[in-house]
Amino acid sequence: MNPLRTVISLLAVVGCAASQEPTLRLMSLFSQHMVLPRGETTSVKGEAPAGKEVLLHAAWLVDAVRTTADADGRFALALPAPVGTGPFRFEVACGESRLTVDDVLVGDVWLASGQSNMEMAVGPSPTGPRGVENWEAECSGSNVPQLRLFTVRRRVSMRPEIDVDGEWRVCTPESARAFSATAFFFGRDLALRGKGPIGVVASSWGGTVCEAWTSAAGLADFSEFATAVERVRELGTDATPPAQQSALFWSAVRGSESVPAAKLEVAMPHVWSKHDLVAHDGVGIYRREVQVAKEWSNRELLVQLGPIDDMEIVLWDGKRIGGISEMGHWSEPRSYRVPAEAGTVGSHQLTVLVIDASGEGGVAGTAESFRVGPTEGSLGSLSLAGDWSFEKGPSLRELPQLPFAAASNPNVATVLWNGMIAPLVPFPFAGAIWYQGESNRDRAEQYARLFPAMIRDWRSAFGRELAFVFVQIAPFGYAGDRGQTFELRLAQEAALSLPGVGMAVTTDIGDPRDIHPRQKRHVGERIAAQARWLRYGEPAAGLTPPRAQSASLVGSDVVVSFVGADTWRIGKGGPSGFELSGADGVFRPASARVEGATVRVTCAEVPAPTKLRYAASATAMADLWNEFDLPLPPFGLTVDR
Repeated sequence: MNPLRTVISLLAVVGCAASQEPTLRLMSLFSQHMVLPRGETTSVKGEAPAGKEVLLHAAWLVDAVRTTADADGRFALALPAPVGTGPFRFEVACGESRLTVDDVLVGDVWLASGQSNMEMAVGPSPTGPRGVENWEAECSGSNVPQLRLFTVRRRVSMRPEIDVDGEWRVCTPESARAFSATAFFFGRDLALRGKGPIGVVASSWGGTVCEAWTSAAGLADFSEFATAVERVRELGTDATPPAQQSALFWSAVRGSESVPAAKLEVAMPHVWSKHDLVAHDGVGIYRREVQVAKEWSNRELLVQLGPIDDMEIVLWDGKRIGGISEMGHWSEPRSYRVPAEAGTVGSHQLTVLVIDASGEGGVAGTAESFRVGPTEGSLGSLSLAGDWSFEKGPSLRELPQLPFAAASNPNVATVLWNGMIAPLVPFPFAGAIWYQGESNRDRAEQYARLFPAMIRDWRSAFGRELAFVFVQIAPFGYAGDRGQTFELRLAQEAALSLPGVGMAVTTDIGDPRDIHPRQKRHVGERIAAQARWLRYGEPAAGLTPPRAQSASLVGSDVVVSFVGADTWRIGKGGPSGFELSGADGVFRPASARVEGATVRVTCAEVPAPTKLRYAASATAMADLWNEFDLPLPPFGLTVDR
């Protein structure tokens, strides 16, 4: 049990709580074993009875720091950091109530965020990844008291929250096992290199999108998220009871079925972002006729559909046979049963009312996933892929507010910022590390603008130029990849145009069969190397990955120059993964050889190359490393003539 929370519970019967007023409370970051940012004045936030004086006492202060709780019972005390690394303690008092925070170290605190590759723990999870390579050995050697770990528990919120749920833990084999592996190896590397004390606050959630981690202000220039942002804001201020809100919303959705609209013929699967509907957050109505054969008559039928983004109502001859009425199921294929008495011989109408709240929208999957037939599989089935009629229904703005159940969906713009980042503001983090992008893989062009906007948004909110290091997504065999992964990796690199941003490359440590590669130690240490350059002033040479600089035509060959590489180490069978294209735009595999610090690329089928790319496959593994054993990241260049 957290000793601080025990103290708070005991205080409930004395002091400020005796008058039934709010108990003196500190926000979770300000608790036992915390790391206080060095050389900074930190705003210590908490709650106390409105209008009451709150004092902060610390041995390194000549006088107590004083403030008064505001009308909402909130306060903030400006605490200058002491000289030295600690341990220290400080006390906050309100009347007779006292809270003591001890075992406080002074050092750098880093914020770690992203999706499942940041969330993945060092040790195995019963329902998730199987832990990192050699996790038992990594944990057993992890008594690192200079490293403190804080995990923010998942939370979706419709409004910016004031606190998170979590607690500080000293790094031990037990605490390391359950902590973010990437964040742990990052922090451990810095601590063992003498950069400590180090605190790491891990605030991540698997399968989430970048826009969910960005504030409303940060998304102001993205019109495609305007509806979702406004809906979240409305939900955050709406006082309508959730049950009534839900009934109003779904009644309006059903009503939209009878409202005349322009009909289109579309092919199923039908993803809205690929059909000029990406800006439509609202209802889409799909219809098609289903012929029930004589041998199927009066048998229960199974309607199978691909994943639907985000919710739906499915109707058979106008009667509801199923649907999903809450967010968060966008990746799940659907299947619904038609009662035997409704499956008479002849023509029937199948209607699917799709409700998209943000993002892709529509119905995804493969053609094979769309079928209807008796639940008795021996009687065959009919494909539902191909032609359907489609009508664009009302937008979310034209409907009653989205059901409050939508608050469980972490993939709506701003909701993770509200619940898991905003409560940490304005804590003076030294920097942030980020491992995300897989969930935005199909929107690379947007991500090239969105990701830098998120970084600027965080820096603005925290009031400082946070050092920021991100991980380029690792090799993995995404089903149906048509170059999206390569484009996303290039889009991630757009953030390097911002000052104080670094990138950790993973093209040599991924696993094409596992989206959660286990070599997280290398990932964390490569992020730490970037931090040593950005935050601690070490020379960039040896810490930053090599990058392609230019490609020049020499005869019919292309000579590639680089920064960050004077020599190359070549993997077995390498260098490979180079491709050239000419005026026809068709890329063809090319041979490559190292010539000093450059690489010469040639392809007999492309005598006049105009474009060059490297590691364009989603599963491409690097086989070129610079003299510091850092891999060459994927790239694309226009050939200079």
